[in-house]
Amino acid sequence: MLRLNDSRFGSGETGRDVNNIWDYLRFGPIGRAFMAEDRRILLLDEIDKTDSDTQDNLLDVLEDGSFIIREINHKMIAKQRPIIIITSNAKRELSDPFLRRCFCHYIPFPSREEMIRIVCLHHPSLPEPLLEASLGSFYRLREQGFEKPPATAELLDWLGSMQAAGVQTPGTGKDLAHIGTLLKRTEDLLKFKGITKPGRF
Repeated sequence: MLRLNDSRFGSGETGRDVNNIWDYLRFGPIGRAFMAEDRRILLLDEIDKTDSDTQDNLLDVLEDGSFIIREINHKMIAKQRPIIIITSNAKRELSDPFLRRCFCHYIPFPSREEMIRIVCLHHPSLPEPLLEASLGSFYRLREQGFEKPPATAELLDWLGSMQAAGVQTPGTGKDLAHIGTLLKRTEDLLKFKGITKPGRF
């Protein structure tokens, strides 16, 4: 689209040349990692959210260290193979060929002590009484069997929202402050509030 625009109205002082396709190619993380002169670390986050076809295509690209830019029939070969880190929440099983090429490491959910260190990095001025009470409520919520139990990101957002609002205590039970920051699914919020979702007719 940018090249078409430049061909019609000119590229001005941008330095782009409509006759040079490379001035208009924009690479994603994999392309930038392959093009780098030094060795990069490539993070593919939550790979389990992709479908099996995407995983298979990624497998070919990462194993070969190359991909084809089909519009110009050019093969892009990695100058330095990146260090590839792939994360998964195990929401969907990855294929055997994909797993066979991986070194797998399980990272458990942070313990209370680990979570305190994480929180202090993001909210160093958080009052200790608020932190202790919030962590107690947070870990109790995680044990309630919600469809999407609150995770570390929700905890950090929750503490930040309470701190910004000047909340001194998270409260207890159904009076838990800013609950919508912790629970994101309608069914989970209704369950927390003890409300039965009406049936559909």
